[in-house]
Amino acid sequence: MNDVNTKTKRRLLARRDILLVIVLLLVALAFLLPRFWTKQDSLCAVIEHNGTMVDTIRLDELEEPVTFYVENTRVEVMLDQISATVTASDCADQTCVRTGRLTRAGEAAICLPNRVVVRLTGGADSEPALDGITG
Repeated sequence: MNDVNTKTKRRLLARRDILLVIVLLLVALAFLLPRFWTKQDSLCAVIEHNGTMVDTIRLDELEEPVTFYVENTRVEVMLDQISATVTASDCADQTCVRTGRLTRAGEAAICLPNRVVVRLTGGADSEPALDGITG
């Protein structure tokens, strides 16, 4: 008789655990889904060298892929209608190249040795998002 109560308690505990996992997954999905459903403004690639903006290019206005060379460096940036990619650099670590395609506003590829930053913003007039506010 004691074994029956133990099995029943284990089964109820397992059902509660499964229910808790399902609820947590639903909550996580509720936070993630709006990111994929919201329409972003047209993307702009902002290219900076030594802290100075070199160029801002609206990606949706490109008719074909463009290769952009940052002056006085050996950094090559490929731009198309939906993304920006650092395709070549003469730096040793190649972190900027390994970053891959940038497709969302706020993403960036940074080449520290050449002091080049390639970042995407959400439209020509949008301001960068705040990381935090201090009082």
